[in-house]
Amino acid sequence: RGRLLKMLGVSAGGLIMVGDGINDAPALAAATAGISLEAQVDGALQSNAVDSSDALILRRAGDPKGDSDLQRVAWLLALAKRSRRIVVQNIGLALGSIIGASSLTLVTGLPLWLGVLLHEGTTMLVGLNSLRLFSGLQKRRR
Repeated sequence: RGRLLKMLGVSAGGLIMVGDGINDAPALAAATAGISLEAQVDGALQSNAVDSSDALILRRAGDPKGDSDLQRVAWLLALAKRSRRIVVQNIGLALGSIIGASSLTLVTGLPLWLGVLLHEGTTMLVGLNSLRLFSGLQKRRR
């Protein structure tokens, strides 16, 4: 199986390329995920940095330079992991809601409007669960 995946060019992990997007645009485009550290936010962004990377990390004019950019990459990766975890939770909640409300409606003779109300309530719960991502953003800003 490993040889077959290797022949197809698929790797188990992947490659993240971090660069400025100016002279390393081909490497950013070829990577599994390309992250461009963009420093010129006063004017127009470099078009090759925007086109070749999957994520842009922008810096304000008054922000410090240097290692803080790499800390932002670590923060972005942690946010991506947290987002994936919440998306998986939301899919589980939505599927559980659909299966639960449908089976209750079909098996117990629950009125259809009540099954729909249960489903819509879970949809609101999924939306509220997604808002947890903003709590991490507020902690970072302080």
